[in-house]
Amino acid sequence: MRRYGAALLLAALAQLVRLPLAAPTSIARITYVPFMVVAATAGLGPGLLATAVCTLKCMYFATEPLHSFAIRDPDDWESVALLAFTGLVIAILFDRLKRIQRTEAKTARALSSAYAELEAIHANAPVALLLIDESMRIRKINECAVALTGRNKEDLLGCRTGDALGCLEAATAPEGCGHAVSCPECAIRRSVLDTMSTGTSHHNVEFCLSQPHRRCFLISTTAVQANGKGRTLVCALDITARKQAEEALRHLVCCLQAALEEKTVLLQEIHHRVKNNLAVISSLLSLKADATPSWEAREALQESQRRVRSIALIHEHLYCTDHFDRVNFADYAQRVAAELCAAFEGESQRIAVRLETEPIELDIGRAVPCALILNELVSNSFKHAFPAGRAGEIRVAFREYEPDRLELIVEDDGAGAPQCLAEAQTNSLGLRIIRILTTQLDGALEQQLTPGTRFVLRFPK
Repeated sequence: MRRYGAALLLAALAQLVRLPLAAPTSIARITYVPFMVVAATAGLGPGLLATAVCTLKCMYFATEPLHSFAIRDPDDWESVALLAFTGLVIAILFDRLKRIQRTEAKTARALSSAYAELEAIHANAPVALLLIDESMRIRKINECAVALTGRNKEDLLGCRTGDALGCLEAATAPEGCGHAVSCPECAIRRSVLDTMSTGTSHHNVEFCLSQPHRRCFLISTTAVQANGKGRTLVCALDITARKQAEEALRHLVCCLQAALEEKTVLLQEIHHRVKNNLAVISSLLSLKADATPSWEAREALQESQRRVRSIALIHEHLYCTDHFDRVNFADYAQRVAAELCAAFEGESQRIAVRLETEPIELDIGRAVPCALILNELVSNSFKHAFPAGRAGEIRVAFREYEPDRLELIVEDDGAGAPQCLAEAQTNSLGLRIIRILTTQLDGALEQQLTPGTRFVLRFPK
């Protein structure tokens, strides 16, 4: 409202100014123009209002006949139209000018804010930022770069890039500096020069400085324009701490590998010694059996020898492999079958052993009792299933019949056995051992009805 009121006041002043002039006169018409211009500075609406009022006053007070809006002379019509057009153009031009000024002011504020943000980013960036000119001299540097160099900012501005990073002076000398092609200082210099000449950006160029202290950097270069001149922005990230951590980690890994190799050798030696000690015990039992006149005592000693031998095979299998906590039971079953065939001399000619085993690995805590059970059941078939020179077959199956549930089957097509062998009242030492070992495995032993003898052991994996 104030702007529109000011426009009406200016229109009134325009009429007062022309009072001393004789009317009608073109000068009186021209006197309206300055007041319309001033009103237009207040905005498009006030300018148009002042133009309309001044045009009406011109028609009423400055054209024939006076004090009337009727105009007889066509030239006066042209003069009034020109006055109105002039006011319209002035109002529109001033409005556009004010819009442009507001836009420029807004743009200037945005640029100022963006510049302040960039300055804050540049000053507080956690990487060293250097702006390099075509002569390899520093034109701008941030606080992180100043902190890395350990020098004053004023001393760094204008100095050569190699000096700022603590490199050798030859690193920024002309080509032919005398350094080898693999020289890291020359590598960073080549990256900067390549960016300057071709505009190619380089990212994460790693190099290390050995003087005065070993420091490692990741360098990235990119071409920028500053004040119409080509510049190269160099970003240097100090990765000395990371390199030291990596080196410490590598050293730790080497130590752990050495300790693991030492432990591996030690475990191999332990299993080898246990196997040898069990072999000695087996040999002593064999010697004692040969020197015993009693057939029953000799048979008991030979059974004990086979049990010790089955445990010794576990340790022999372990020290021959790369891991010492589990056994491939399929391979182990084949060796047990071969050992038992060799133990029962002559029996293997008429008794065949057929293996149907899956390559399942057992930990050492389950492999030993399962091996002893396998030894007892197969030995029992060799001794009792085929009397009087009868021929036949012993079948051994080992598989995962359910998820995380294993099944060991030992059966023969021999003469058969009473169905009470697997029950608790049986006094056989071998079967009592089997029941004890089954309990250790948290399993269940079942004797199934077949023409021969069939034992099924099921236990969790």
